[in-house]
Amino acid sequence: MNNGSINQIAIPIFAYMDLHSVDRGFIYKPKIEKEGFGKYQITLETQLDSHFEKRTATIKRGRLVNEGDYVFLYPGSGMKWGTFSFNRQVGSDYKSEDRAREIFDDLKPTTKVKVAISFKNNITLKELCDYMKKYDKVGFFYAPVKISEVGYQGYTGITLGRSGYGMTNFYDKEKYPYLDLLQYDGVDIPPEIYEEHFMTLLNYMNDQKKFNKVIRSYFDYESIISYVEQYGIYSYGVVVKGTVEEVKKLMEDENYDDIFVLDTWLTSYTN
Repeated sequence: MNNGSINQIAIPIFAYMDLHSVDRGFIYKPKIEKEGFGKYQITLETQLDSHFEKRTATIKRGRLVNEGDYVFLYPGSGMKWGTFSFNRQVGSDYKSEDRAREIFDDLKPTTKVKVAISFKNNITLKELCDYMKKYDKVGFFYAPVKISEVGYQGYTGITLGRSGYGMTNFYDKEKYPYLDLLQYDGVDIPPEIYEEHFMTLLNYMNDQKKFNKVIRSYFDYESIISYVEQYGIYSYGVVVKGTVEEVKKLMEDENYDDIFVLDTWLTSYTN
């Protein structure tokens, strides 16, 4: 398979993961191998610090061979419903903070953790960018966005920062401005670029009818686009990585609501 054919599927994979794969880290260009007539194996590799994760899926005659193969687009923790307080049942008084504090008590302040922070009140992209500047000692991965008024429909949001193989030379920049954030050559990405990036991703994925059918996507992009155009783009939390000491500072923010620990690992700086 030539580079042009690889890019035809690589770009939709990147766009899909930017919207829905909440803590993937850095993604490398997918590898595609032909295994027979109309049959291909796709290998995805991601990196988070020194941790590499490799996943594969097989496509045959335009369909994933195994229904469970679609999870190859969700490396990392694979967050479930209820990770953020926003997605929990209305009226629920459950707090994952209690468990988080128990975990933190058993760790050294320099231990790295990956957590989901829930906001008390949903915030705009401008407020999100200000929040990231305020807590610039932690690494920000993802900000889920409110996409409907009813129920949990899977995570749709913004992968924060630039974290993947550059695809800027392989798509129509006028039709899909800032599909890849590497297209922006400034230092700090401003809220208006994040907004354009997010809307472009939604419109791009809405155009990928064949790809969405192949991966059995259940996201209704037309409905999501209609909702955010009417109500605006609001985030109800963030996925971040930092030391226990740094993460605890986010729990002191006035808009903090809850915290869910996704992963922990030691660093070379842990004494």
